[in-house]
Amino acid sequence: HPPEAALVPSISMHPRGQCWSFQNEWNHPLSSNRRGITRDGIRGDYATLTVALAKAVFVSEVVVEHLPASLSKVDAKSAVKNFRVVGFEDVGAFGEPWELGTFEYNIDAPFSLQTFQIPSSIDGLSVPKLKAVSLAVDSNWGADYACLYRFRVHGA
Repeated sequence: HPPEAALVPSISMHPRGQCWSFQNEWNHPLSSNRRGITRDGIRGDYATLTVALAKAVFVSEVVVEHLPASLSKVDAKSAVKNFRVVGFEDVGAFGEPWELGTFEYNIDAPFSLQTFQIPSSIDGLSVPKLKAVSLAVDSNWGADYACLYRFRVHGA
């Protein structure tokens, strides 16, 4: 499914639902990243999903959701593992990035929906209202691909 699958709740006939399934964009044979484009510190080592927010908000937390481990231990390895959250004051995510945190999704946690707190200040500077947020996926739990069932951004 396309990246939008991680942003919009879906009703599926399949009990596992729908996810954004992706391979490591740096190692994919057709990737432009293999043809000399270097990592910029904003994009994830595995993949990146950027969300344009409906309005500027003070981001307080992000939520990452994967398939509950009780449905399949094999599919748990496709869960996002290490990721970073990067915010932007402009909706196009072209401006100066705010590095909001580095996190790890825990496939052994009791809940598949996990919340990660975003600080209100970084290095003594107040994080402004943001108009775009990127989820920079740096690794998964060992599968040949990764799945992201849902990504949410909360704030006011």
